[in-house]
Amino acid sequence: MDDQDDFQKEIEACFLIEAGELLDLVESFLLALEKNQSDKEAFDALLRVMHSLKGGGRAVGFTDISNLGHEAESLLVVVRTEKLELSVEIMSLLLKCCDRLKQDIEKLKVHEIVQFNYSDLIQSLKGAANPAAQILVDTQVTPALNTHPASPVQAVVIPIAVNKPSSPPVQAEEFVRVSLKKIEDLLNNFGEQVILQATLDHLKYDLYNNQDLVLKTINQLSKLTYDLQQTTIALRMVCLKQMFSRLERTARDTAVEISKKIQFTTEGQENELDKTIVESILDPLTHMVRNAVDHGLETEAERIQKGKDPCGKVTLKGSRRGGFFYITIEDDGKGLDKDKIFQKAVKAGLVRSDAILTDSEIYDLIYANGISTRDAATSISGRGVGMNVVKESIRALKGTCHIESEINKGTRFTIRLPLTLAIFNGVVTRVSNANYVIPNSDVERILAYPSDCERIISDKGEKVISLDDSILPLVDLREKLNTGISHEPHARGTIIIVHTAESRHALLVDEVIAQQRIVHKTLGSEVKSIKGASGATILGDGSAAIILDISALITTEKKVA
Repeated sequence: MDDQDDFQKEIEACFLIEAGELLDLVESFLLALEKNQSDKEAFDALLRVMHSLKGGGRAVGFTDISNLGHEAESLLVVVRTEKLELSVEIMSLLLKCCDRLKQDIEKLKVHEIVQFNYSDLIQSLKGAANPAAQILVDTQVTPALNTHPASPVQAVVIPIAVNKPSSPPVQAEEFVRVSLKKIEDLLNNFGEQVILQATLDHLKYDLYNNQDLVLKTINQLSKLTYDLQQTTIALRMVCLKQMFSRLERTARDTAVEISKKIQFTTEGQENELDKTIVESILDPLTHMVRNAVDHGLETEAERIQKGKDPCGKVTLKGSRRGGFFYITIEDDGKGLDKDKIFQKAVKAGLVRSDAILTDSEIYDLIYANGISTRDAATSISGRGVGMNVVKESIRALKGTCHIESEINKGTRFTIRLPLTLAIFNGVVTRVSNANYVIPNSDVERILAYPSDCERIISDKGEKVISLDDSILPLVDLREKLNTGISHEPHARGTIIIVHTAESRHALLVDEVIAQQRIVHKTLGSEVKSIKGASGATILGDGSAAIILDISALITTEKKVA
């Protein structure tokens, strides 16, 4: 019986993973059909996916999921065969079915017992398929996992608790779909590494006579290790198609809620990005897409008055350039009103009324708490909180966001992100008796101190340097990191010019040791909450080094060590 139970659990787990992917496809095909109901390929694909979901659910015993899938499939058949219009109401109903199924599937993944009750959705589906008939629906659905009475609308969730007073919540095991080629590349690289390791094991018994061959093998091993790192990173990469589809759904629902017509287009959704980054950036992007539809686009009447297409356009693009990934959200709406933003910032006490700011600096003010481009808050946006969260989320991912806008032309947000947070290039520095790593993405220039600096002056008690006709704040990392070493003037050292989304700074360190590939390690619980430190790594000599979060380090008075 135990083997049979284990097998049942195994096939259920496989179905839940597959069901989540199928529902994402269902949502994607529905959104495609809403744009073009004559897309026969999308319709046929949608029916195939819905049929697979229905059959898979019944095969593993989730009959309620199967029943709901069956009724949704029946409605789609009526739409296709009887030329029933795929209206906004029908589309919203089908998407609502997707949402409910996704919610329950996620609960099942963390081993919660779910009492399904889709009677309300089933009745609505039958009514939509035959609106002229009076339909009586049997709401007695056979429960899939238990016999507890269900709520009339929502599923009842009863956590499993194997008579213990309390237990920590079970985390769902995460999976990444990986192509076979990536696995083969990993195995090939690992096989080559084993061969080189065996060669070194053989040569180590006579190092004196085998010096040249040892050095050659070590160089080969170094190159192979880099290739192995790249292959391993590729395993964490996920296609952006699913995220872009979810954002398209967000745009669609927002537009329906506020009665706007939009055309949402995507580019570059075939690209891949680190799964951790994708999961972390989804919420900020969701907020920005909602803002683009709600804030950015005018109403249909306003667009007609301006001579624009009544249907507003929102474009989401993803592209890889160099060592970074760029995500762009662009609309053809009203654009950002610089004067309005500036006046709101003055009223909020963020800037002085006589301050002279560039366009970019004014646009960046929308990230501040309490600043919104709307005059009144709605259920969607306008409280001046969301963009501040967006900024912090992007900064936590070592990213930046640049804003461009033109009145009555539209607004473009360009987010720059690292390809992965796991392994990156970094500058290893020494400050007093400790090593610190600064990510290459934060570094602009490295200068000798003080010979390469034009001037070092004091401004109101703060040290600054003059460089290329710019005045940059000078940050002495001995003081900032509280190294415990007496702060006598540096006889010599190194200046590292770093840039953040907000500004440029000159960091004074004792020495730049090397530039190398850095493997990011999560900090322990005793230090991970300290601002200015984003992680740690082990250097080639076996010593540990803290990885600095430059943005947090510069903006905090708290000492790192």
